[in-house]
Amino acid sequence: MAEIDKETIWDRYGIEPVINGQGHTTVLGGSSLSPEVINARLAATHLFVDMKQLLAKTGEMIAPMLGAESALVTAGSATAITLGAAACLTGLDKGKTSQLPNTDGINNEVVMFKRMLNPELGHRYWRCFETVGCKLVLVGDDNSGTIKQMEDAITAKTAIIHYLPRAWRQGNLPTPEEVIELANRYKIPVFIDAAGETFPLSEMTRYCKAGADLVTYGGKYFSAPHTTGILCGRKDLVEAAANHSFIGFQYGSFGIGRASKLAREDIVAAVEALDQWFKMDHEERMMQEDSKVRKIESMVADIPGVNVVKCAFGMAGIGQRLTENPGPAGSMIVEIDESVVGKSVESIVKELEDGTPSIWAIYAKKGLPSVSSFEGIGFTMVCVLDGQEDIIGKRLRSVLGFG
Repeated sequence: MAEIDKETIWDRYGIEPVINGQGHTTVLGGSSLSPEVINARLAATHLFVDMKQLLAKTGEMIAPMLGAESALVTAGSATAITLGAAACLTGLDKGKTSQLPNTDGINNEVVMFKRMLNPELGHRYWRCFETVGCKLVLVGDDNSGTIKQMEDAITAKTAIIHYLPRAWRQGNLPTPEEVIELANRYKIPVFIDAAGETFPLSEMTRYCKAGADLVTYGGKYFSAPHTTGILCGRKDLVEAAANHSFIGFQYGSFGIGRASKLAREDIVAAVEALDQWFKMDHEERMMQEDSKVRKIESMVADIPGVNVVKCAFGMAGIGQRLTENPGPAGSMIVEIDESVVGKSVESIVKELEDGTPSIWAIYAKKGLPSVSSFEGIGFTMVCVLDGQEDIIGKRLRSVLGFG
């Protein structure tokens, strides 16, 4: 067999690599690992270990980093939601654990804001609650919700109050702390889906410190394997989630998470990546991303009908528009006046994707907080490799007729 390396691996499979301007998205593979994490991951494949012990020990290592009582590495953040939801329904009761998704005799209502189902937020993970037998109780409307509406929806059957910080950042919802206070007052577990809330680093301790019972983070958002996530929070609930996990199944719990298996090397890689994320020089990282934004801006700024909007760091998608804050920028929107350019934004995005190399950008529609007068082409720099910003700039000029 010919030697395979990072430059030739995809030739073997007949696949053309793409330039990823969308960020840590599932459809493009989620994340890339640092050399140190790759080495740790490879080392962990050599010898076998007790997986139950590995999950327990790694949980003990990462819980303090997250300001939590306990933590569990999971097969992605969606699995963390599924296991956490199951834990809230059953606790440590083995009979109830093996009963799900049948919730007869089990409180199973999840109270959450209807706005969190808005497709513009890209949030579909309420399905994880339904997987374990939960019933969604939606409050507010598509655009807003209040604490009073949430409180009025609480009944004797309420098992979980669910909250998505990403929806709050778009406006018209109570703060995470307000929702946590409400749930704590009623002694109902509050579950925060903070999958992409990994920067600034204070976001990774914010919710547990505020009193959240369970919080989930996606591994890809701190450069861990795409297949990993973290569930953290209250010790008894994390223990119950572990009973529902693939390894708990092997010890007679017969929980709902057997299908979401993890390899030992991915567990190790997730812990190493998290440690590295907390120790990283993020100021340097952000300045590198800002430089890429400014390079692309300089290459398209002279084109009639084009306006560049610099935005903050975005894990997947576009960050908030930079207004009074001068930067650094981590993402951008190339706004297009279609009447001047003579092409639709949608067609430009498709041309970029259909070209060689394929460039995957974001179709930035009007109505989003970062978008002003015109629709545009969005890029986030978190997964753009060094030098690829030049390719993006040249291709944009070519597609816009200035190549």
